Amino acid sequence: YDLHCTESRIPAPKDVNSFRLGVLQNYEKSSVAPAIREAFDRALKSFSDLGYRVGGVSLQDFDPAYARRCGLLMVEADAALVHEKDLSERPEMLSEQMRAMLNYGRSASAAKLAKAERVVALTATGAQRLLEGLDAIVSPTMPQTAFRFDEPVPDNQGDFTALANFAGCPAISMPMGVDAEGMPMGLQLMGPAWSEHRLLEIARAFETASTKK
Repeated sequence: YDLHCTESRIPAPKDVNSFRLGVLQNYEKSSVAPAIREAFDRALKSFSDLGYRVGGVSLQDFDPAYARRCGLLMVEADAALVHEKDLSERPEMLSEQMRAMLNYGRSASAAKLAKAERVVALTATGAQRLLEGLDAIVSPTMPQTAFRFDEPVPDNQGDFTALANFAGCPAISMPMGVDAEGMPMGLQLMGPAWSEHRLLEIARAFETASTKK
């Protein structure tokens, strides 16, 4: 982002009825906890009750889990290069999990890396174009509730958040209630470039409506 942004980049207030929120149908490929699905359905109803236009949208050839793994491979390969000396000379300084990730990235073939970079680039371009017709893409923040400290980290926890990183777009996460065990759930809004003020406006409206119930 350009550090020399001006007031002209701050969007003018919009009539609520003109807001366009897209529900990315590609996320249906992910395994989502029942509590998350139920909370997300309630969140979409809240947006509709507020007057927002909510509709399904799709990103061609986008597989959330596969794209997230491609992005992770790029990070692992880059990190292996940065930490090459430590990995070779002082491997005991790194955790077993970190060593495994770095070794995986270091051993990836050029063809595999090229494919991963292509997937991420095409996904980023597709997301940016999709957002040209939307104020935001709305989704759960994660496919599951928050997990306990003594539980393993779910492999798919980043399936819904990776897209904003790929596209370089702003995103915001807000509370979406708790499940039967009291574990918090998150709702994510992802918008086009320079839409931070609008995302905050939408988030504030949702949270205000939620606290009144």
